[in-house]
Parts: sequence; C-alpha cells; structure tokens
Amino acid sequence: MDEFAAALGVRDWFDWQPDPGPAAPPFAEPAPEPEPDLSHEGVSNPELLRKKHPAAVWFLLDALTRFETFRPEQIHALTLEVARLGEEGLDYAGADKKYVLRALPDERFSGLHLLCFLFAGLKRLAPAEDPQIDLEAPFAAALEEFHRRSAGPR
Repeated sequence: MDEFAAALGVRDWFDWQPDPGPAAPPFAEPAPEPEPDLSHEGVSNPELLRKKHPAAVWFLLDALTRFETFRPEQIHALTLEVARLGEEGLDYAGADKKYVLRALPDERFSGLHLLCFLFAGLKRLAPAEDPQIDLEAPFAAALEEFHRRSAGPR
C-alpha cells in the first residue's frame, strides 16, 4: 500500500492506525444515521451553481494561473485531493474559506474555489472527459481571460 501511495504521490495523505480489534457482531443493531444538515443550500444544487458563475470565472482563472507553474503530478495531486474532499460534499453556497489542502497548506479556500480547482484540474488532465459540473461557461470565460493576459500588451 505504501509503495502504491508513493507512486501516486499521496503517501503523506494518510497515517497507519493501530487495529482497534474485532468488528461489531454481525447481528448488532446499527447506529441510527444522523439527520442530514439541510441548512446549507448549494450541495448538489445546479441552480445555485449557475448563480455562482461570475465568481467561478475568477476562481477558475486562479486555477489556470496556478497550474501554469505546476508540474503535471502537482496538478494531479491537487485535483485528486479536492475530488476526495468532494466525496464528503463541498459547501459552495457560502464564501467561507473553511477548506485547507495539503497541496497548498498555507492557504484556506471556499467550497466554490475548490470546485473550480477540481473542474480546471479535470479539464487539464482529461480534456475530452465531461466533469459533470456545470462550469463550462465560466471556464470558457476564464480561459479567454487567461490567454488574453498571457499574450500581454499589444
């Protein structure tokens, strides 16, 4: 496992934990699942994401700018890290910078910023694939601005 994680560049993402012992008996009553927190609108809310498109342009532009200085394996590691965070849900409804990435440990990010990192990373790593995130229009705008800035003054 360590060799595989090292090959992917994610070995420092986990620590080995001691075995807690035998699992619960197979017929034990499962613990009740907690009620989902529905106070955060935005998780899996395409309409809200569309409303966030203007802000997403700038976060996507930030991702494109950062990726310009990253090696491909750094882009891969960052994208994978955000995807793993996204498995638990990213709150892109608010602007709170409550997420920290191991790939960029000195900064804090909002959920929308991370979603934009994920989208831009997937577009960079697998451009023919559909990320299934409605950020195509802001990505096109960010890409246009990125190319305009890269061209410099004329």
